[in-house]
Amino acid sequence: MISVEERLELIRNSKSLREVQNAGVMPEPDSGEGYYFISYSHKDYKQVFESILGLQNENIKLWYDRGLETGKSWLKDVRKRIYSYHCKGVIFYISRDFLQSPSIWNEVDFVLRNKKSYLCVNLIGSDGISEGLNAIQDDRAKNMLHKMMGKSAMIDSTAPIAGLAKRISALKQPQLFSFSKPDSNNHVSILSIKDLTLRELKIPPLRRRKGIDCHVTELAPLCFTNCIYLEKVKLPDGWETIGDYAFYNCISLTEVDLGSPAGKERDARLAIEAFEGCSSLKELTIPPHVELVKTCNVAGRLYIEKLTFLPRSHVEEYPPPPCRCVPLCRKL
Repeated sequence: MISVEERLELIRNSKSLREVQNAGVMPEPDSGEGYYFISYSHKDYKQVFESILGLQNENIKLWYDRGLETGKSWLKDVRKRIYSYHCKGVIFYISRDFLQSPSIWNEVDFVLRNKKSYLCVNLIGSDGISEGLNAIQDDRAKNMLHKMMGKSAMIDSTAPIAGLAKRISALKQPQLFSFSKPDSNNHVSILSIKDLTLRELKIPPLRRRKGIDCHVTELAPLCFTNCIYLEKVKLPDGWETIGDYAFYNCISLTEVDLGSPAGKERDARLAIEAFEGCSSLKELTIPPHVELVKTCNVAGRLYIEKLTFLPRSHVEEYPPPPCRCVPLCRKL
């Protein structure tokens, strides 16, 4: 097995990125949980690859482009990698070629739009950055890059790799959900999700806020709209409300576990429109102490074919199944 020192020597002595690619000295990008995305120009591969190997030796998980892919599908994959909740942050390696690259402008745009944590590694010095920015002809790109670099400390490329690893680990970690403020009972609602690429989702029962455990009791209307890759969802015990269109257009959703709702003093409420547009969801089991309600009189798109009511669950103003009050379920 080739050592890190041998890898570094080959990279330093290489004449092109293609030579490094063919030698296969760079390890596979890490696409599991908790990786950092590397944004760089291929022309800077020697400095960047050396940094990558050093950071991996410090147990930092990294996802990076080895120069093997291009095109629109590649850009779509980059966007998905940056937007993913599993991406803990982004590391920009700033150079003149970096500043002139339209592909990198897209990556910067993705990071700023998603409010992802990031830091910048300076490969060319402060004067080089000023000259590089001034050379950009696209005013929008110039302003965006200036904004990006103005919000981040600039780390010199000659800094010790252990120090860089420490700074990376200190980046603010992403939060998967946006929550409401706690009410008087320390109950909170999930307002939205920040990663539309998840396939499985287990909603947490608690949210820690200012040292206090707040109970997650509600999914707000539209909170998981357009999570088109989502296949399985498990709700926490003790939930009270699932709002209108909470899972609207989750077209891959096939399995929903509604858990054990609160239901002690009053029934939990589930809006049947929560699953409108979920074209793969064919079955749904309503647990005890849940009131299934229809909140919209406009015909929509529900694809549920089998609706099972467990004891002590019911439909608003209607007797137990067979369910004659859910006209949106066209095949029920």
